[in-house]
Amino acid sequence: TAAKQEVVTKEKTIDVIKASIEKGVINDKPDFEKLKAEPIIDTKSFYDVEPTRSEEAEFEYIDTRKIVGRPNANNYADGWAHEYDERQGRIGQIVDQINNPEDEAGIERIFHSEDQPGDRIKLASYEGPAGPIYTVLDGTHRVAGVKASGLEKMPAEIYRTNYPYEKNS
Repeated sequence: TAAKQEVVTKEKTIDVIKASIEKGVINDKPDFEKLKAEPIIDTKSFYDVEPTRSEEAEFEYIDTRKIVGRPNANNYADGWAHEYDERQGRIGQIVDQINNPEDEAGIERIFHSEDQPGDRIKLASYEGPAGPIYTVLDGTHRVAGVKASGLEKMPAEIYRTNYPYEKNS
């Protein structure tokens, strides 16, 4: 039986950010060197073993250090720090926004705790003996920005593996 997850709200997310700022773990500028060094796996690595997943996601807080997969990671030497041409500067914008939690609308544009739930960051969960790891299904730049900010806890839609495993073909 899974532990009861804390309910995600805009206010709680802002409180998490403010507490992280007070603890001194939030970077005022993107830490691109740390971002380049973060563990990263191309999501294509999972395709051959992709298990069936729940079609229903759970919106919950997760440890950002456990997000290890992003689409097309093998195509870029700079890993999480890579920004597509049309998205240049997006990682810095996310870091700036996280440093300004008083702008609730801006925080909401990152995480969509209350409005536009279809636009939330979406992650696939892979359960293991040490707990889950996650890969990004949607929201790669926002995840990279959150990682670059140093924020260690964020809300996301989590699509869990169905057990027992059934390989998708």
